[in-house]
Amino acid sequence: MPNSEPRLVKAGNLDTDELNGELVLMKLHPRRIILLNPAGLALWRGLDAVDTRAEVVELVKEALPGMDAQEVERAVGQLLNELVEGGFLTETVEEPAAGS
Repeated sequence: MPNSEPRLVKAGNLDTDELNGELVLMKLHPRRIILLNPAGLALWRGLDAVDTRAEVVELVKEALPGMDAQEVERAVGQLLNELVEGGFLTETVEEPAAGS
């Protein structure tokens, strides 16, 4: 059954630089920069394995079992919103191409 939840896709043409466990994401057009702490860096890397908000939340909950589940959901949602609003991620309802 197809998943109707929007898929998160990393934007193209991003420059990244990892410094002391943090990640600097830079977008040139329009010019934007965001600094992700170690938890944000883990979330960004997790987007290579999962691609929906629900999957990202579950991934972070698994990575941080001692954290309050509601707090994780709130924090992950807030960060994903910032990444989408900043143009670092896009959300699409398109299905992945066959064979992907």
